[in-house]
Amino acid sequence: MRGFEATLAPVERLRSAQESLAAGDDVVDASLEQAANNLHLTRTAIDNAAAEAAVEAILAARRVFVLGAGTSAFLAGLMEHGLMAYHDNVQSLAFIGGPSHAARRLFNCGEGDLVIGIAFPRYVDDTIELARRAATRGARVLALTDGPRSPLAQFADLSLFVRSERRLAANADAAVLAVIEALCDAVAYRAKRSVKAAAEVTEFVLPWLTDPLSAVPNTAAKASTKTSPTKAPTATPTQASGEAAREPARTAVAKPGATQAKSKLKR
Repeated sequence: MRGFEATLAPVERLRSAQESLAAGDDVVDASLEQAANNLHLTRTAIDNAAAEAAVEAILAARRVFVLGAGTSAFLAGLMEHGLMAYHDNVQSLAFIGGPSHAARRLFNCGEGDLVIGIAFPRYVDDTIELARRAATRGARVLALTDGPRSPLAQFADLSLFVRSERRLAANADAAVLAVIEALCDAVAYRAKRSVKAAAEVTEFVLPWLTDPLSAVPNTAAKASTKTSPTKAPTATPTQASGEAAREPARTAVAKPGATQAKSKLKR
């Protein structure tokens, strides 16, 4: 398909790998190495000023909307999860009701709001269009994307570029998730009352958490019960002396009968 060569490139790479006899020998190791390389290149590319500006934008925003489609929708949900304890109004617009519902939620956005768009090749139009419309209404846009040529970066106020190359698929999400977690950690560190908020959230969800120690049965005690042999009770000195005292009594009872028998024979 002409014009979609870049879109179909991951499919061709997968086909070529399957046709190679030695390709399957090191797929796991090669994938992990590529993820580590993506993270290293991302860390090198993002300077402190850009990261600080992104954190400041999140903290200063009246509301934070997170956009993502495809696999980026899951990343948007994770970003909402990481930020919601430290910001009063964070909303992931992925999944819920589709793009038309997201458009309704963004209808009244404006100055003071921040839209975080997550988009990587192969870019989904919904994320780009929703972020662009929010920008026209005065909201700031923070782009988490792959580079300056991304359609999302063309109009974003702030951009963090994340390396997302993957040999046998369109994108790798490991480095993107690492950047999201880094932003959430920085917001937690900078936010007011963050320690209290984290403690309150933990206390609230405590009934749904499992204590790993209470969930493990006491196998050591059971094993000792099964393996230890049953010992016969040992008589105490008092019990032994009592048994010895009763034994002559049994003999004395038998003697009168024997005497009567002897007397009858004499008669």
